[in-house]
Amino acid sequence: MDNPLDQLELIDNLQRLGVAYHFEREIKNILDCVHNINNHKWKKGNLYATSLLFRLLRQHGYNVTEEVFESFRDKTGSLSACLYNDVKATLSFYEASFYGLEGESVMQEAWEFSSKHLKDLDDKDVDQNLVALVEHALELPFHWWAPRLETKWFIDLYEKREDKNHLLLELAKVEFNILQGIHQEDLNDTLRWWENTGLGELTFVGDSFIASYLWALGIAFQHQYSYCRKVITKAIALID
Repeated sequence: MDNPLDQLELIDNLQRLGVAYHFEREIKNILDCVHNINNHKWKKGNLYATSLLFRLLRQHGYNVTEEVFESFRDKTGSLSACLYNDVKATLSFYEASFYGLEGESVMQEAWEFSSKHLKDLDDKDVDQNLVALVEHALELPFHWWAPRLETKWFIDLYEKREDKNHLLLELAKVEFNILQGIHQEDLNDTLRWWENTGLGELTFVGDSFIASYLWALGIAFQHQYSYCRKVITKAIALID
């Protein structure tokens, strides 16, 4: 893809579909290039593109300031004029606001206005897939969801999109099923360990072993971290 915005949207979809960790080097190369581009015409006046870039760069540890949003103020200094009636841009701005740092007034203002605007949204003439994204984001921002829960939800939503990439969707489904099988094996192994300890039979020990595994799954869901998940699960179960 030659268009930086198309590249950023692809990265965002890869992350939401739970397969981004297969393309870490490619994602870093794209973000390095986009971050170092001197020509900003592709995102000039585009709040959606600017917000998406800001969120992805901060998420991946790049140095980017909140001043990139100053150009979107109107003559009165308000952000409202450029957000009104652009639901996609407002949602992107809202998600970006959660990557604000302490003391960043623009990001605080972005959250206050965008969240209010999204809550007051009249969804009659808005694409229903976009409405679903808004409702989902208002419940919890994207990066606060447990990775596997977010992935399952987004796969179902992405499948309904007319502009979906069929190969990417198929990859996400296969990957989800493979990982689900690995996670089930992990859980069975650790459950057997738990039963062998005899702790599950004690009345004062809460049987929250599955919940312990879900905590571990939220920390490291990738297939190569099977041993890590088992250790974390055991540690949480013993502490609990």
